[in-house]
Amino acid sequence: MENSAGSVKVVADTAHKVSWTFKFDRQRYTRSTDWKVESERFWIYGNAWKLCFQNRTFFDTDYYVDAYLMLIVDDQPKQDSIELSYRIHAMGHANCKTFSWACKPQKYSPLPNRGQFDMSVNADTFLANNEVFPEDMLTLRCDIIFEENPPPIPDCHLTNQLRMLTDGMFTDVTVVVGERQIRAHKVVLATHSPVFEAMLRANMQESSQNVIKIDDFEYEVVQEMMTYIYSDSSPKIENLVGSLLRAADKYDLGRLKALCEQTLCNKVSVHTAVEYQALATLCNAAQLQRSVTVFITNNIAEVLKTDDWQRMVQMFSLSYICQKDKQNVEHDDKEDHD
Repeated sequence: MENSAGSVKVVADTAHKVSWTFKFDRQRYTRSTDWKVESERFWIYGNAWKLCFQNRTFFDTDYYVDAYLMLIVDDQPKQDSIELSYRIHAMGHANCKTFSWACKPQKYSPLPNRGQFDMSVNADTFLANNEVFPEDMLTLRCDIIFEENPPPIPDCHLTNQLRMLTDGMFTDVTVVVGERQIRAHKVVLATHSPVFEAMLRANMQESSQNVIKIDDFEYEVVQEMMTYIYSDSSPKIENLVGSLLRAADKYDLGRLKALCEQTLCNKVSVHTAVEYQALATLCNAAQLQRSVTVFITNNIAEVLKTDDWQRMVQMFSLSYICQKDKQNVEHDDKEDHD
């Protein structure tokens, strides 16, 4: 097995779309050699996942290549099941789908030998298709659709570290929010947030001066985010949930983001639906977006009467008018130039 150095991108919509691009050496990855390539981890609904690509042989006569999704916990495939379906495409030139692997809606088991696929791809056909390997790169796109209920919020296995934060023990970095400061620990922030890790690793002010400045969230929101990081609990989530969702999305705190989505899904109403729809779009919160969309569809007459809906209509109307004016000006300028 080999970890690929390729890149992974996740986009949340009605389905989560995961794109994985990596270098694929067809001289090395032949049909007759045993190989398996894994993507780096990515996070959806607070769970860690990987995309996997490998060859398989049946009776030393039939050769196949398979792509599949794997749920990860502590570097081992998770044994619990999650209900979802997915389809993986090998993308060729002009972003065209050339080969596909699919998993029908079922209780998802992460191991590849449990009947996950309803189709496999012949290895000879795949490896001989030059359309799949522009510049010797292979791109796999996975569309993941969770069934009606999203996966449960994963349990936390962290020990309670909150006293280290409140007592300021052994701190080595300062989080600055306006005129106020929070003393923290680099290793704790980096362990929980890939964004904090990148800031503290890179040759940036945060690393060289041991200072992290946050100027787009209120102190109370940052303090609650830090409380969550150190204790896996958020006592003020009900009052700060909107801002906390934005903070969790910005700093890639997958479990906190899932908790915020769950809280907001329970608070959707006629008077919050439009606001939550905008928030879900801003934060790529797929479960919240799905919940709000269903609510608006079922209560459209009442939602249409709200002030938020009228403001949204006015905003999009104004945006459309401005865009048309800009296009007209550009058209007139072009005609004058001609």
